[in-house]
Amino acid sequence: MLQTGDPRLADLPRWDGTHALVWAAPGWAGATPEFGGTILRKLPGATQLPEPLSARYDAVALLGVLSHVANPTSWLHAARAALRPGAVLLLVEELEGPLEPAAALHREIRRLVRAEAGGGEAEWPPLRRFQLGSIIQGLGLGDYGFSPWMPPNSMEVAAANPQLTQERDALERLAQASTSGARRDEASALLRRLETERPAWGPVMRVWGIAPAQ
Repeated sequence: MLQTGDPRLADLPRWDGTHALVWAAPGWAGATPEFGGTILRKLPGATQLPEPLSARYDAVALLGVLSHVANPTSWLHAARAALRPGAVLLLVEELEGPLEPAAALHREIRRLVRAEAGGGEAEWPPLRRFQLGSIIQGLGLGDYGFSPWMPPNSMEVAAANPQLTQERDALERLAQASTSGARRDEASALLRRLETERPAWGPVMRVWGIAPAQ
């Protein structure tokens, strides 16, 4: 059954399942759903394609993956192919802040960190609220649903967005150790903006769909 003490997943539906796969981006491993027989695969800092999977699962969850990797379409196809008939796919993503300039600042940070890691750019811009539902439908999944979770009290980036906290840490390392002087300067400038602008962050969106029974 899907259950966890992490508030980002706490009020999701409960699914029975004995064989589950979870891919978790940095900052998300602690929010892993507790499926029976869960296999957790933490994503490294650099973006990599998932290896072909021979097994099939009762549930597959991608936590913060789509906004972390440079090739989200490949990950989605790998997740869809890993579902048994009647299995559930769960996508959980922290979305852009509702207003600029928070969204623009995050895009700049992500672009610089990815460029330093050699990961390139994502195939689509940072996820919007209803993109995840369209993704579920596009994968041919039915009985889909979605549920937002908004951090209470308009929490600031450091508390509300673990993934961005990871990126801030990467910025600090980049500002000190990048071999590119231009990237060191840009990372330092972005760190100053984080401290002065202190942007609020948007909701976590949780979307799920069920693979056809046949």
